[in-house]
Amino acid sequence: MEYIFKVNAVIAIYYLCYKLFLQFDTFFEFNRVFLLLGVITSFLIPLVIIPVYIEYTPLDLSNYSVETFKHNKNNDEFNFLKLLSIAYKIGVIGFSIRFITQLVSLTRIISKNEHKKQEHFTIIKTSKRILPFSFFKWIVYNPTLLNKEELIQIMFHEKVHVKQYHSIDIILTQLTCIILWFNPIIWFYFKDLKQNLEFIADKNAQQKAINKKNYQYTLLKTTLLTHQLEITNNFYSSLIKKRIVMLQKTKSKKINLFKYTLVIPILVVFILNFNTKVYAQIKDSTKTINITGKSDAGVILKLKESDNPLIIIDGKESEKTNLNDLNNSNIESINILKGDAAIKVYGDKGVNGVVQIKSKTSDLQKSPSIITINESLYFIDGKEVTKEVFEKINPENIKSMNVYKKESATSKYGEKGKNGVIEIITK
Repeated sequence: MEYIFKVNAVIAIYYLCYKLFLQFDTFFEFNRVFLLLGVITSFLIPLVIIPVYIEYTPLDLSNYSVETFKHNKNNDEFNFLKLLSIAYKIGVIGFSIRFITQLVSLTRIISKNEHKKQEHFTIIKTSKRILPFSFFKWIVYNPTLLNKEELIQIMFHEKVHVKQYHSIDIILTQLTCIILWFNPIIWFYFKDLKQNLEFIADKNAQQKAINKKNYQYTLLKTTLLTHQLEITNNFYSSLIKKRIVMLQKTKSKKINLFKYTLVIPILVVFILNFNTKVYAQIKDSTKTINITGKSDAGVILKLKESDNPLIIIDGKESEKTNLNDLNNSNIESINILKGDAAIKVYGDKGVNGVVQIKSKTSDLQKSPSIITINESLYFIDGKEVTKEVFEKINPENIKSMNVYKKESATSKYGEKGKNGVIEIITK
């Protein structure tokens, strides 16, 4: 879903730039490229990831007790994001059916009426009271609704759509509307893209028309016809008044072309703010006991090969290799000492740090890990923070830390604390 939201954001950027800077200029061909580029890049830009590497010291748990806890995830629990995903998929299916229905209606009109090949076009006459339209190489019209001069003007117009492959723009944008159906901006985007294609065809058709005023009268006459298919290029598919205004508009100055570059810095800002991924580089230290590594269950507390702390299990000195023989469910608490605190209690033996482990019983069973911490709630000075913020906290700033397992977490924080809670109070 994050990808879809980013696609919507990029589409919105292109659309706002078009409405604010470009829609009143007469660079219709450039506008076409701009709008089509917006559709394509909106799906590509969210895939661009800029890596950001930061160096940090892993969280040091010296002088703090850590409790272990387990969590059995309830697969049947209500999930709002899942419901949102289902609603989105239903919408995609619904608009896909609508699109297919239009294609079927179009196919029937093309296949069941008289065909006539003319140069690179296929002219189709129909008796239905419909607007003249083109779709790829096919041009469909009702000859009884317009006179000979009007038909010539319309043919000029529709041939522009065919020669410039405007149907590709329509199909791509219509498919985008299906994917982003919940975003109202994409529907306005589609409407303005189609309207701009009409501006292109109008400009070219009027240049070939014997009488430019008559061409504009033909536009007005087609307002009486209202039926159209969204996936076709219709002779009347946008506001006639605006089309006539654009036909009479003075050609824009070339200096205004710089406006197309205004979208670039906005997209750069978007990428830098939303398409960056932070990679943490852990500082190496031979005197620090670190939290490193990952498993299916969560984060595992383990010691680097370079670490040589004193291991105390149930008050007795032990080898570091014995850590892997501890049963997770059998651990009551772990206390980690370093520096002066370790030397004060254990003398020179504690110079590299001390790991104090207290078990619930003396029966130690085989287990692949020491401490497993599932996805938890994180609080710093009473304020809930993300896991990323929690991991970046400077250990030197920590005054105290509490870790609550399922029962104690839910009693304090309710249902949202069922995965465990870690509280940190800073100095």
